[in-house]
Amino acid sequence: MRRKRCGGDARQPARGDVVIFRAPGHMDQDWIKRVIGLPGDVVSHEGAEVLVNGRKVGARLARTRLGLTLSPGPEGVIPRGCYYVGSDHPRGFDSRYAE
Repeated sequence: MRRKRCGGDARQPARGDVVIFRAPGHMDQDWIKRVIGLPGDVVSHEGAEVLVNGRKVGARLARTRLGLTLSPGPEGVIPRGCYYVGSDHPRGFDSRYAE
């Protein structure tokens, strides 16, 4: 993930920060997401619910609006240098999904 911060602030993202980055496979567009999980946090799934450290942070959809199947994102400890990011939009494309 390439991070950009307003005002040139290069510190590591904190929970709740908004980050702007370019995702692999989508390097032609900026992605704007909120940091929900930090390195060392634990991501888990209970049905469609997504939890970080046991706290519900969102819900996954089974399919896109076009009917394409969405795969759940990874579970487990967030590795060093990685972040769980999301959006407030229920159909937002974020860490809830593996695609």
